[in-house]
Amino acid sequence: MQLYSAEEMSTVTEESSRAILRQNSEIDQAATAVNEMTAAVDEVARSAASASIVAEASDESTRTGAESVTSTVIAIDKLNQTVQRTSTDVQRLAVQSKDISKILDVVRGLPNVRN
Repeated sequence: MQLYSAEEMSTVTEESSRAILRQNSEIDQAATAVNEMTAAVDEVARSAASASIVAEASDESTRTGAESVTSTVIAIDKLNQTVQRTSTDVQRLAVQSKDISKILDVVRGLPNVRN
């Protein structure tokens, strides 16, 4: 069995202390890196949640917009039908107005009859 001198023991102890300090520093750096990665993952999760909420709101807006467009198309179609009926009625009134005008011309052309 070999015995070490006090100087050798002191050197070994110092080297061991430095190695332990180095390891502690490396462990601290690793812990810091893990904490930073955890914070980054949390931020990504928050961003993903926000994006999901925005996507859901956008989807709802799209559905609402599509419903509005459908309602507008139906209203325009009904308005078109009403305008067509009104146009037909106005044409009929024009014909009837001409007929009434012809009758009035005939009546005006009759001699003035007095009792």
